[in-house]
Amino acid sequence: MATLWLVLHLIPLCWAASNEANSRIVGGVPVDIASVPYLVNLRIGGNFMCGGSLVTPQHVVTAAHCVKGIGASRILVVAGVTKLTETGVRSGVDKVYTPKAYNTRTLTSDVAVLKLKAPISGPKVSTIELCNASFKAGDLIKVSGWGQITERNKAVSMQCAA
Repeated sequence: MATLWLVLHLIPLCWAASNEANSRIVGGVPVDIASVPYLVNLRIGGNFMCGGSLVTPQHVVTAAHCVKGIGASRILVVAGVTKLTETGVRSGVDKVYTPKAYNTRTLTSDVAVLKLKAPISGPKVSTIELCNASFKAGDLIKVSGWGQITERNKAVSMQCAA
């Protein structure tokens, strides 16, 4: 429980993102899971929903808008894959935690922690180091995931952008 408290309180401090609901990241270049082994994808009904980061072998941080209102038993976490078509290491979700301050309209406090049914491990899987740096508006950060590669096309392979 101490780990969960730490994650829920430190992640928002390190989150350098806009609160505008229409802010999105588009573009990037292909990247292999070896350079971001903490990145996982969330699936609902077998379909890709969102990405997340493995912060402990049994906890994933993701965006609250990805999982709010979805039962934990419907979410599958897949780790160790570059392409969404790969099998990877899988775990179901036991519990979804979202902050009370999360606002669906403004996306304030848009963070969630998933407690997995079982710890995830494997040769292409590791946890991410929690940041302790301070960021200000305009700072460049690196992001990765399986989002949009153009305004109309979704990525099948993982992408990275700075």
